[in-house]
Amino acid sequence: MSGSETPHESVSESASGAADAPQDFIVLINDEEQYSLWSASIAIPAGWRTAYGPAAKQACLDYVDEVWKDLTPRSVRLRLQEAADRARNGG
Repeated sequence: MSGSETPHESVSESASGAADAPQDFIVLINDEEQYSLWSASIAIPAGWRTAYGPAAKQACLDYVDEVWKDLTPRSVRLRLQEAADRARNGG
């Protein structure tokens, strides 16, 4: 499995026998603002929602590349910002 492949992709491709067949994908996002490429034919797991798509795989990858600039989870970013605010305010 390559680094750009998700586990469900390799399973669905090998099961169908059509690795080159066009498939629609969606981009999911969770509450931590982390993204995941997902097959549009598979149910969205709990804790995730659609951020983009359905679209071709490359369009989804381009979307993630465009919007996901900071890989730090949201909760960590908020804690770091709070600590910086306290430091600025002498707290």
